[in-house]
Amino acid sequence: MARQRSALAKEKLLAAAAEVLLETGVNGFTVDEVARRSGVAKTTIYRHFESGQELLIKGMDSHIAPFPTPNTGSLRGDIEIFCETTEVVHRNQNIRRLFSEVMAAAKSDPELARIKAAVLGERFGPVRTIVELAMARGEIPADINPEFASYLVQAPFMAHMMLNSEPPTDDEIGQMVEFVVRGLGARP
Repeated sequence: MARQRSALAKEKLLAAAAEVLLETGVNGFTVDEVARRSGVAKTTIYRHFESGQELLIKGMDSHIAPFPTPNTGSLRGDIEIFCETTEVVHRNQNIRRLFSEVMAAAKSDPELARIKAAVLGERFGPVRTIVELAMARGEIPADINPEFASYLVQAPFMAHMMLNSEPPTDDEIGQMVEFVVRGLGARP
């Protein structure tokens, strides 16, 4: 029974954290407000989350479905499928706004930066796998650093999200995929 209560408390906390973030943004987010809205004691919050920054990041991330790892047999196909599944993030104005706020806040908050990096590392693990699959198929050079190559895959999409008020069009996504595939030196 205690595990059920613990799981329920965590669900309430994540829902309340997301609600607070949507209303107040990153700068207005407080653990006290999450505790008040969720009805969960602050001591319970810190049993589930190591800090308010972790609660903030996990609250934001909890409302985004996990990204799958496509394996279509081609780098281009995998990146296209990945883009299709992550499109919901690019099209959601609230997520884009919060992501920008987190990126800005993380510059002056080392703890937030550390947690953000860990969560993004997990979230974008499928991108690294896409790169590794392409390397294993001989589609891209085997001597590239998969971590840096995964940054190249993500970069145009992240830059677009940070620099534009509108999500990318299908044509722009196609162009970004083409740039990434060429940039990784994929063999036809």
